[in-house]
Amino acid sequence: MTSKFQYEDLEILVTKKNIKNIYLRVYPPDGRVNLSVPRSISQNDINLFINKKYHWIKNAQNKMSGKTLNFKEWSREETEIAKTYLKNKVPGYISKWEEIMNVNVNSWYTRKMKTRWGSCNIQKGRICINLSLALKEEKYLEYIIVHEMIHLKERYHNKRFYSFMDKYLPNWRILKKELRNT
Repeated sequence: MTSKFQYEDLEILVTKKNIKNIYLRVYPPDGRVNLSVPRSISQNDINLFINKKYHWIKNAQNKMSGKTLNFKEWSREETEIAKTYLKNKVPGYISKWEEIMNVNVNSWYTRKMKTRWGSCNIQKGRICINLSLALKEEKYLEYIIVHEMIHLKERYHNKRFYSFMDKYLPNWRILKKELRNT
């Protein structure tokens, strides 16, 4: 069972599992805080734990500001968290943009990619999203989804493709530049 709660200025994602100990992780680049806890733990005990670790969390967030994780450093649990996050976000963006663009995405999936943020199989109507987008601000995820969906209208990066980008996401150039620098 996963839930979010606010502790002072921290938003914390808490996952209750069949485990004995509490596991705390802070993810770059935005310092997202995830907490895995035993199923039997109370909210009061979680609050006490976060209170004890508050300064450590803030310090970790400050140190990692702007850093990204190397996929080789990801544990299986971190990979699953990223996949779950994207499973919750991507369908909403696809639905939104299918209606706006009048295109149909038959399926989508995530994958660890070293050099690309996304890809599109035009024949199958399928898009692929880089797993590391789970570590980025949502506006970049939406930008990549729109970019890949436009390939369903225009295969190549040509004048027509860029006119669709300008039409549907006028600030795409800014997002592209920002994403490149994160």
